[in-house]
Amino acid sequence: MSVEQAILGGLIAKQTITDIGREVGMSRDAVRRRLAKMSAMLDTTRSADPTHNAILELERDRVVLKRELETVRRKLEAAHLDNALYEQLAEVIRDSVAPLPSPTWQHAAPAAGDGGAVDAVLLLSDEHGDEVLTADATNGLEVYDFRVFQMRLDRLRDKVILWTQKLLPAHRFNRLFVFKLGDAVNGDIHEQGPRNAFGNTLKAALAVGDAEAMMIDVLSNYFPGGVYVVGVSGNHPRRASRKDYDGPHDNFDYLVGTQIATRLANNGNVTVVLPESYTAYVEIAGRVWALNHGDDVVGYSGIPWVGFDKRNNRIQSILATAKTRADYFVYGHYHTAASFASAGGQSFHSGPWTFVDTYAMNKHALGGHEPTQTLFVVHEKFGVILPIPIFTRDLAAERALYPAMPDEIGVVRDVTTAVPRDSLIQIVTP
Repeated sequence: MSVEQAILGGLIAKQTITDIGREVGMSRDAVRRRLAKMSAMLDTTRSADPTHNAILELERDRVVLKRELETVRRKLEAAHLDNALYEQLAEVIRDSVAPLPSPTWQHAAPAAGDGGAVDAVLLLSDEHGDEVLTADATNGLEVYDFRVFQMRLDRLRDKVILWTQKLLPAHRFNRLFVFKLGDAVNGDIHEQGPRNAFGNTLKAALAVGDAEAMMIDVLSNYFPGGVYVVGVSGNHPRRASRKDYDGPHDNFDYLVGTQIATRLANNGNVTVVLPESYTAYVEIAGRVWALNHGDDVVGYSGIPWVGFDKRNNRIQSILATAKTRADYFVYGHYHTAASFASAGGQSFHSGPWTFVDTYAMNKHALGGHEPTQTLFVVHEKFGVILPIPIFTRDLAAERALYPAMPDEIGVVRDVTTAVPRDSLIQIVTP
């Protein structure tokens, strides 16, 4: 580095002339004289020399660094604001939302049988509870809104009770684990916010959280060992265009979970855990479950299963450093119920809440899977002994809510009027 560059560097760093002189081995007067000479060199009428070019290069570097610093500061401020926003909203929920009344019932008597005590695991994923799908937009395949979401949630609750209390009488169910795998609300991603049921994702998060809290409140009566809700965040409820891997709580899924926890604060039989991580590990009867939404896995030719298998193997490698391993991997995101052996364990994938949605149908030509969530029976000795698919859509009940719901896929005959109904959608009737 030349003397001139050292002097300019010291000025940029806001050093005194004395400090600069000490670093370059010159007196204060000598530094001033050199600065005067350098200033004269900036006169474009003088002949160019290497020193002049070095000064201009340093000036360019200073401008670039200054702009980069300003950009980093703006991003940091935005990140701090996002972090503060969700934490403050969660605090408002805790301070303002009234818990449900303390349960007054006695625990339901467990079924008598010799099958032994077992636990249950329920996957609750990709509800998109505020999404609005019309018959027109889905070619008659689906009608969905918040009221339909509530109907399917009630059916899921009733089927869990039916299976654990009546259809498997040989087993005594002790605990229920509810794994919330993200995307409880449709969120603002893909510019969907204004078109969702509430037109406001915060209101949607509170409404969905309230509905799910009431479901869990009822279920807690049937599991004397307690209900444990573990929630991770999905991709739809985030606000940023890109995923912030340091901010899993900067997400409306976190507010849904906070609403559930607040509403059930008086229920001593329910525990809600919302880890500040995109992946959660839960141990049940000595076996480890790894929970993740699954949005970071990219499909190969539209098929994600190879990607999930690779991810599961990498997770096992990480866990091996802590002398442990995962027995079960649980994901959502792809709206396709699936199960396959992977990485020495089993990979479970949660099904959809809607038969189709406009994004998957139009962009990827995908859909047509019956709305399904999965209930697992977990034995202390053998692990998962029974996966139970629960079909959440009752077409007869939903057609009673929307009588003009099409019976045929995308077939429109003799349409004469579009009759608005008292609902969140407009239904076209022949």
